Amino acid sequence: MDFWNRATQFVEPWSEIAVGTMTSIEARQDYLSSYTLVLWALGRVGAVLRERGMSLDALSVLADVDWRKDNPEWEGICILGNSIITRTSTRDATGELLKHKLGLRPDAPDAVLEML
Repeated sequence: MDFWNRATQFVEPWSEIAVGTMTSIEARQDYLSSYTLVLWALGRVGAVLRERGMSLDALSVLADVDWRKDNPEWEGICILGNSIITRTSTRDATGELLKHKLGLRPDAPDAVLEML
């Protein structure tokens, strides 16, 4: 619970949803963070933090992530064109990108999706 409560402070727009100033339906229109894919990916981040005995303070970096679906950084990782792709490979790649942003891995992952 501590992990998810702390993540809610930093993942846009989770705190707005929690206090009722935005609905989850509204958030899904613009934010990738409102999809289950991100819950899976953050769960993997949390597992690494726990394995390494790291403080949840490391999650503060999540406030700097651009969670909007139109952020080109997500393209090929978990978004293809205008579609969010939820499969094992995209959950893994999203988690790896978040690990990179938190300094838990040295480089960003390669794209796992390609335009046909």
